[in-house]
Amino acid sequence: MVHSGICGRQINSFLSALNIPTVSNTLLSKREKEMGSAMECVAQASVMENLSSEVKLSKIDENTDGLTVSVDCAWQKRGSGRSFDSLSGHCSMIGAKTGKVVGYNVRSKFCKTCDNSAKKGKTPNKHDCRMNWSGSAKAMEQDMVVEMMKTCKEKGAVVDNHCR
Repeated sequence: MVHSGICGRQINSFLSALNIPTVSNTLLSKREKEMGSAMECVAQASVMENLSSEVKLSKIDENTDGLTVSVDCAWQKRGSGRSFDSLSGHCSMIGAKTGKVVGYNVRSKFCKTCDNSAKKGKTPNKHDCRMNWSGSAKAMEQDMVVEMMKTCKEKGAVVDNHCR
C-alpha cells in the first residue's frame, strides 16, 4: 500500500464497499512489513535474471563483454537548483538490449523510529532501519550510480565506461 499511494482509510473504504470487515492500521503496517521483504526478494531475483539476459545479448550482438545501460535517478523532493534537501532518492539502471531493470538503489537520510528515539534520548528498538545516507541530497545520485556499477562488476557484468 505504501508503494501504491493509498493508506488505511482508503483500504477500509474499499473493504466496506465490498461488504468486507475493515482492518486496523496496526495490522496493515505489519502486513506491509511482511510483504516488503518478499517484494525485495522478488525484485532482486528479477534484477539478477535481467542482468544475465543483458550480458548474454550484449555478447551475441556486440561481441563485447561490456554492457550499455541507461541510468535515471530522482529525489522525492524536487531540487530548485540552489537547494537540494530531499530526504530520499532512488535510481535505476536499465539495459539497452533488453530494456529491463538491471540494477536499482535507494538512499534515505531519515528514519522515523531513529528520529523519535533520538528526540527522547533513547537507543532505538531493533527495527528495519532504511537510513543509509548522511551526505547531501545532490550527492545521492552519483553514489547510487557508482554502487550499481560496482554491484554489476561483482556479479560478473562490466558496464562500458563511455557515453553514447
